[in-house]
Amino acid sequence: MNQNGSRLSASPLQNVLGEYLQVTIRDQSVYRKKAKSYEFDFWEIVKAITERKWEDKVANLKKEDEKAVNELMSKSPKH
Repeated sequence: MNQNGSRLSASPLQNVLGEYLQVTIRDQSVYRKKAKSYEFDFWEIVKAITERKWEDKVANLKKEDEKAVNELMSKSPKH
């Protein structure tokens, strides 16, 4: 606050940094939610008992992200 009791105006740099911080926090939140979604989908695939259920779960993941399915299928299963 200045001597008159009004707020000091922020510099343009502070405005840009504040906006950047807000965008970063929002993006991190979206990423975290998406990561949890992928984790849930992967575990659903692992828990599939029948081949039909497995194919359905893989198809659901493929709708969300085809790249994730391709990466999953490129891994060799370890027993």
